[in-house]
Amino acid sequence: MTFCTTKSLSSSYLISRVFQVFNGCASARHSTRGKKTKYRKPLDPQHSDELPEFEYVGARSRPDTLIFTWGIADHGALGRASFVRPEPKKNQHHLPYVHHPHRLEFGEYHKVVDLACGYGFTLFAIDSKSGVSCFGTGLNTFSQIG
Repeated sequence: MTFCTTKSLSSSYLISRVFQVFNGCASARHSTRGKKTKYRKPLDPQHSDELPEFEYVGARSRPDTLIFTWGIADHGALGRASFVRPEPKKNQHHLPYVHHPHRLEFGEYHKVVDLACGYGFTLFAIDSKSGVSCFGTGLNTFSQIG
């Protein structure tokens, strides 16, 4: 049995090894480094037009637009003011990060036709009686919202 000291191993190897053992990805004897994996070839773009399209809709489904957001909530990009500025009267607290999808009511009040997301901002294109409008939430430091 051979022993390795911390001086003989690089710190990046030790960190990756700890994560492998912790996650159960590797045993104590065999390392997973150096193994080659086979990758599938990408599909031909011309062939994608021939592939069938499926739409899974239930018998009782409604054509409502439901919008779910999650991620970094510090900048207001998720579209909920209560994530950034909580109301103490309603017993709300500041959420820096939303780990699971949270339903956004904006899609229930407006007909959202398109959506765009970026780092720190979200854009909603809606179709209303007065025409198509665009709403944005989050950072606008580089005029990415408009």
